[in-house]
Amino acid sequence: MKILSVAGDRLAVLLDGEATQGQYTIMEATVPPGAGPPPHVHQHEDETFLVLAGEITFQLGDKTILLKKGESLFAPHAIPHYFKNTGGQSAILLETASPAGIEHFFEAAGHPL
Repeated sequence: MKILSVAGDRLAVLLDGEATQGQYTIMEATVPPGAGPPPHVHQHEDETFLVLAGEITFQLGDKTILLKKGESLFAPHAIPHYFKNTGGQSAILLETASPAGIEHFFEAAGHPL
């Protein structure tokens, strides 16, 4: 398992493309209050997010969606999106990206913890 710091978030790569024959990547992100990535678009990867703790506000295309513990969201590729921890405690997200490969971007953009 690789643990990275990416844009202030703690990201644990639980399963990478090597372990899943390139099918998907599973990561756990710990997102401090007020943190989250800037708006972005994935050209290849679909993502699914499950909130394990806290709350996260997602912007998916033109929709704003508040997710709390136990709730999930599917973010298809080619749709602009971002999220922000709008709660008062760190949020924990379980993220699945398919196909695999996004973990290489996070390894390049972040640094090991």
